[in-house]
Amino acid sequence: MEGKEIKIDYLSATFPLVVGEEEFELIAVMDTVKMIANYLNIDSLEIIREEYATLRYRYQYSLGDSITLRLSGPECDSGERTCHLELKGEGCRDFERRNQDKTWCDFILYILRLNGKFKRIDIAIDDFTGNEITLKEIYKKIKNCNYTSIFNSIPRPIGFIETGLSITFGSPKSPTQLCIYDKKIEQLNKNKLVDEDYWVRYEMRFRNDKAMGIVYELLKNYYDTSNEIYGFNMQHFAFKLLYGCLDIKKDNNSNKQNQTHIDTDEKWLKFLGEVEKSKIKNPDAKVFSYASSFNYIEPKAVFYLTIRLLQCNGDIEKFKYELLKLMYAYSNFDDRRLKRLNLFLCQMKLEPFTPEKMLDLRTRLFSMIVDMEMPF
Repeated sequence: MEGKEIKIDYLSATFPLVVGEEEFELIAVMDTVKMIANYLNIDSLEIIREEYATLRYRYQYSLGDSITLRLSGPECDSGERTCHLELKGEGCRDFERRNQDKTWCDFILYILRLNGKFKRIDIAIDDFTGNEITLKEIYKKIKNCNYTSIFNSIPRPIGFIETGLSITFGSPKSPTQLCIYDKKIEQLNKNKLVDEDYWVRYEMRFRNDKAMGIVYELLKNYYDTSNEIYGFNMQHFAFKLLYGCLDIKKDNNSNKQNQTHIDTDEKWLKFLGEVEKSKIKNPDAKVFSYASSFNYIEPKAVFYLTIRLLQCNGDIEKFKYELLKLMYAYSNFDDRRLKRLNLFLCQMKLEPFTPEKMLDLRTRLFSMIVDMEMPF
């Protein structure tokens, strides 16, 4: 649509930090940092470990100037500690500049392959003309209650048209939030150069289950390989979302409770492109999958086992002996790892692993190791 631009302007996601034992956590952290940096095409010289980590994470790294990776934080459903990847506005643009061979669809699928969960995603519509409807007109409609929205709270206008107005629906803790504001004045107040004569942003913020719902909806219904940046039909999707969040009505004297029976303002329909309303449902609760975890672990495990086999000069019996010793050394699971193991076993329709079974396994492992150490 001419004079308008759609973009993902914020994205954050968590995924499990896969680590065998506590003393190897830092190694797993470094491997994960390198893995994410490599995917994002960030050079090792641009990786900086921060002195402090936020949001209850133990480690925090800056990847370039605008992307943050936190590691070893709150536990996920599987009992593993989590990693948190955050791309703010400039981080999103940095991803696009560095990865012209990838789309946002590729990136989203990559996070899902890490067994990730999207915690927040912001979709912005930038209007550079105001030809159909202006911020001033929207403010007047809101003031006169000529609108309906999905939000229970009253919208909060802040500022003035002349000095920078913003209208916010929902709170920072709401699953969905909408903010309409004068982006031009905001940028000028930050001493940034702005070429546009008019620039109003409609910014929709989706959190937790709503963010996951957005991702699933994009993958299910808006896949579009012709879009070289996103891999999705973002324009149609974004305007449907906006219409679902806010419906500007024709001028009327009805009270707010009766606005649902009033027709949508023609200017608003023209701005939206006459799309239908979209309502994002929360996704069904996702069961932590052993299959998705295996997809993440297996390539690393194969690489590690290959090195072990080479260290044994291809001697299979020696290789088996070394693996049995490792299994014995690390098979005394704590409660967290036992919980994760039983979660996998349950999904595979196998009997749970009790402390008594663990003791029996360790006894048998020890017996096999002793047998292999015998000289005859």
